[in-house]
Amino acid sequence: MKILQIVHDFLPRHAAGAEIYAHALSKQLQARGHQLAIFCTEHHPGYTPYAMTEREYDGLHVVEMINNHCHDRFEETYDNPKVDEAFRKIYSAFEPDVVHVHSLMYHSINLLSIIKETHTPVVHTLHDFWFSCEQGGKRLRPDGVLCPEVVPETCARCLATAPTIPGKATQFAYQMFLSFRWMSGMNWAHPAAWLRRKFARESGPPPALVNDMSLADAVRQRNERMLEKLRLVDRFLCPSVFMRDQVVQFGIDPGSAQVSGYGFDHSRFASVERTRGEGIRFGFIGTLAPLKGADVLIEAFGQLDRPGTGLTVYGSLSMYPAYAKKLQSMAQGCAVVFKDAYEPEAVAEVFSNLDVLVVPSVWFENQPLSIQEAFMAQVPVITSRLGGMAELISDGENGLLFEPGDAADLAEKMRQVVDNPGLLARLAASVQSVKTIEEDADAIQALYEELVRSSGSP
Repeated sequence: MKILQIVHDFLPRHAAGAEIYAHALSKQLQARGHQLAIFCTEHHPGYTPYAMTEREYDGLHVVEMINNHCHDRFEETYDNPKVDEAFRKIYSAFEPDVVHVHSLMYHSINLLSIIKETHTPVVHTLHDFWFSCEQGGKRLRPDGVLCPEVVPETCARCLATAPTIPGKATQFAYQMFLSFRWMSGMNWAHPAAWLRRKFARESGPPPALVNDMSLADAVRQRNERMLEKLRLVDRFLCPSVFMRDQVVQFGIDPGSAQVSGYGFDHSRFASVERTRGEGIRFGFIGTLAPLKGADVLIEAFGQLDRPGTGLTVYGSLSMYPAYAKKLQSMAQGCAVVFKDAYEPEAVAEVFSNLDVLVVPSVWFENQPLSIQEAFMAQVPVITSRLGGMAELISDGENGLLFEPGDAADLAEKMRQVVDNPGLLARLAASVQSVKTIEEDADAIQALYEELVRSSGSP
């Protein structure tokens, strides 16, 4: 079969859960003799918007479209004719038998209509809540309050104040900065990262961007358009029950949405031996962004007051420098070590030096890869009682749950582990098994074949 995988970003510059999973699945399917292509986007103001480039990553053919997020209308953030035009070129050239969507964020929801013009089956793995939340699919307001339900009036207030659409002045300033940096040959990583975010994330859209309608009506129009197009998908794969419930609540037919957890490459953990530390070694792995809750963890660790314990925080300090500076300030005087994000190949070695993984996210995580990776390394997990995270943990059996955002409760759970070595051993011995990427690819290949037969395609 010819299989087209669509993801918002891709490796090596972007290494979050959706990208890592799309890569692993694609490698497995290609190893079975299928022809693969990956269509993704990249933010790069130095290039022509919507230009297409082709490259190879780890033996996979990658077609990358430049999207610098400069929009004239709010609708273009989710339904963009210029993206549609660029996609038609790669789609007609590749002529896939099946399309597997991992994310249409930074793309256009109308890609589904283009695919269905040829009656090609579409599978969609839902990694986040972009279908119901314009703010990156996080369902988290700027003030840190979660959105358990989609309420257009609430979304409108968020949209009016949260970062969404770049201004022309910032675009010009950023491009001038890039030109100067390239000409000078200087490595200005931190200011470049700040300007890149500033370029892509300014204040909310002025009224002209929503055609003079109210922001609440603009959100309703987005939701209606999303639902209309998402109903073209043949099968939704939801990594958590929570995600399935959310997409069904949004209006998708329950019969088209099934729970299907991620598959993982177990081979990386086969030859790495666990090390031993003097005390309990806690770890955080992920993006150092407020929604990931690293500040909650560091505050809890400061309350722990247990000599010999340590905390290692893995994540780039340059992504959100103001937040990173806050974390470093909070960690002063504590046994906290900050380490940069690591390459996916090093994951087993990282976990070999941890005794407990803490996942303190304050948003509705879908199914964090880090929790499953901890299970493969026989490392117990302490995580927020929230979303798909809580589904993976049986409290007191294979890990511990705490109230989201509650540093005192998290500190208490950490004390239980430190003060009771038997508890740590029992939790580690009870971590659940994790689906292999081979098993996952077998099931998804069978699904592709079933859908292709049903579509009547040759």
